[in-house]
Amino acid sequence: MDIRLLSLEQGRADQMATQEEVRGRMAAMDVRVEAHEQDLRTSYARMRSEMDTLRLALQEMQGRMEESAFRSRGAVEKGSAFKDELVFLKDEMMKLSGRIQHLSDYVGLESAVVVPVDSHVPDEKRSGKKEEQTSAAPLDLDALYAEAKQAFDNGAFERARDGFQEILKRFPNSARADNAQFWIGEIYYRENWYEKAILEYQKVIDGYPKGNKVASALLKQGLAFEKLGQKANARLILEELVRKYPGSSESLIGQRKLRQL
Repeated sequence: MDIRLLSLEQGRADQMATQEEVRGRMAAMDVRVEAHEQDLRTSYARMRSEMDTLRLALQEMQGRMEESAFRSRGAVEKGSAFKDELVFLKDEMMKLSGRIQHLSDYVGLESAVVVPVDSHVPDEKRSGKKEEQTSAAPLDLDALYAEAKQAFDNGAFERARDGFQEILKRFPNSARADNAQFWIGEIYYRENWYEKAILEYQKVIDGYPKGNKVASALLKQGLAFEKLGQKANARLILEELVRKYPGSSESLIGQRKLRQL
């Protein structure tokens, strides 16, 4: 009888020890889960803060460009002063590029980013040579688009830009609008004005989120940031591209580029 009682007591003691061990493990697991959740909350807060920094930087870039555009118009009237104003504009834009430094892991460029006004400096004024005037723009959307795209392919960027802007002005809701906006960004990219190209690509992302040029716009934004030496920004944009458009040709290019950054 005493042996049975002793055995029963030992069994209860073992069971209590096992339960205590399980409770200890569960408590330790709870601590790890809570720590992980805290890390996630901290990371998310940091990402949101960095995205706000980007938006503020883009808004400031927008304001500077509007101011520079206003000054440029005054400089055109003065003739020879225009060239000096262009140098001022370029210097200001390069300073702004250094301020876009804090982006993080794919929060997404939401529509809170402002859509900048067009403030480009015409090619004929930059080069000092007046481009030959073309005939009046056709009324037909497809013809106007074809003419602008051909000018782009031929390197006549000023004429192409005018054509694409005409499409956006007269046919803002057409199926060609997002493409026209993208090619405007491409023109600035080809002209090595990467800050302006980034803003024009953003118009594609914000204005035509369901269009066929969003992936391309994200890719070229990433490449433009890289051209400016902003590798952290480039990485964020390219990671967003890969996340949102897996399997696309743009995503594959973005993945290769990410491995090089």
